[in-house]
Amino acid sequence: MRQQRGFTLIELLVVLVIIAVVWVGVSLSLRQNPHELLQKDAQRLIAQLEAARSVSRTSGVAWGWHAQGNGYVIQALPELPQASIAPTTWYSAGVQTRASATDGRVVLGPEPIIAPAWIDLFIFDGKTSAQVRIATDGLRSFEVRP
Repeated sequence: MRQQRGFTLIELLVVLVIIAVVWVGVSLSLRQNPHELLQKDAQRLIAQLEAARSVSRTSGVAWGWHAQGNGYVIQALPELPQASIAPTTWYSAGVQTRASATDGRVVLGPEPIIAPAWIDLFIFDGKTSAQVRIATDGLRSFEVRP
């Protein structure tokens, strides 16, 4: 009898199929969910809003937030170029915003109690959509709300 050496074509094809299935599974699990990206954007925005609110209280100058292009700006009001947080872009491309104020601005002080305010972040990538609301009642800190 002859002794078999190597692998058969069927065995090689089975191994390649297994590798392909694992590859697809890993690549799908590494894709970031739009809702998770919006949550990251919301948490970063909350931190920056609270920092600006603190600066506003200590300096006695009102600060404000407004959307701009594919990001947002937080700056002293009236708009002074030397008193602003650098324009910031969103983590996810295509984020849209809507704010509680009719002009799209949220004023952050200088009084300890501000007007109630909210900012909606939403995204639609063609397949899935996600929305997050950041809000304050004017007394407490900004937080993510359902």
